[in-house]
Amino acid sequence: MGLRLSQAEVEALLAAQRALLSPAEHAEVREWQRAVNRAVCALIGADKAGFYLGLPDGTHVFSEEYDVARVAQYPTYVEPLQRKYHLFERQVELGAWMRDQLHAPYLPEYYRSAYYHEYIVPLRAYDAVGLTVTLPASSGSSEMTYLLCHHDQPGAWRRGDATAELLRPLLPALRAGVEACRRLRLQANALAGMLDALHEGLLLFARDGHLLHANPAALALLAADADAARLRALAAACARALLPLLAGAADARPLQAAAGAERELRTAHAAYRLRATLLREGLVTAQPAVLVALQRLTPAAPCAATVRARFGLSQKEAEVAVHLARGESNDAIARALFISPHTARHHVEKILLKLGASSRAAAAARIAGSG
Repeated sequence: MGLRLSQAEVEALLAAQRALLSPAEHAEVREWQRAVNRAVCALIGADKAGFYLGLPDGTHVFSEEYDVARVAQYPTYVEPLQRKYHLFERQVELGAWMRDQLHAPYLPEYYRSAYYHEYIVPLRAYDAVGLTVTLPASSGSSEMTYLLCHHDQPGAWRRGDATAELLRPLLPALRAGVEACRRLRLQANALAGMLDALHEGLLLFARDGHLLHANPAALALLAADADAARLRALAAACARALLPLLAGAADARPLQAAAGAERELRTAHAAYRLRATLLREGLVTAQPAVLVALQRLTPAAPCAATVRARFGLSQKEAEVAVHLARGESNDAIARALFISPHTARHHVEKILLKLGASSRAAAAARIAGSG
């Protein structure tokens, strides 16, 4: 490399390489991008960083310091220079580059451009230093990934013109990290497709308890329960009961006998059974995970149209009846349907009369059983 590195720089360089090679250690792509941005900024003394990661499902843009929506406009702002000077191709050719190197053939024009005055200056993204790699895409074209670091005030880098050379050893790690991230993304998408095809409600949790995916059946169950937030939290708790076992998981056997692996619970509206299965590393995700199956034990309340047709109710009475079947009070029904408690009570009384029910509970049982 031709650079004499201090011990601190060697350690920072190794830390940046480890961060770039660690996409499998993070539940989300943006968490990996955050770790990379921080490590590279620490290496060269940058104030800010933006990570533009080309994946099969699109470009994932991440920055802690910048408004990501604004940063995502970078390709649009730079397009005039790209069209005239093939800027992205030059980035790929250089691999590791600094602003003056990248824009050398037209530096005065760069400082006069709308890109500089309308993007760089308002964003306070000065003295750019970057890494750029491309990987083949399934379409036959290529996906570009670039990591840009900046000062928030114009100034000199502590390594001066050699800053790009300090970053150059990171190019193989960046390429390897992006390749690994792409494989993980494809694997995650395949898993999501498999779960989505199943009729059972399934929620996949990462080792840190973060929800990775909920299939449509699970989302429908959550949407049908007014206490969905609590239900989701209880599903996460069920998953966390198995998380301490992840470190010792040597195979993919379901751990149904483990404490918390199966439990029943009740919200204000329904009873559920949750079954959690521990999945070893590499089975369906890059890291160990917990798959929680969600089953509703209480029959779902019928829709208003079904209730109206079966019991000869008016449209409004049928809407009230659906909430009545969920065990809601008159006040709760009034809030849900934007009517007064008095009107809600009046509708409930008429429903009881038409159903020949002696109590709210009896009416609710008949309505719930009509689905």
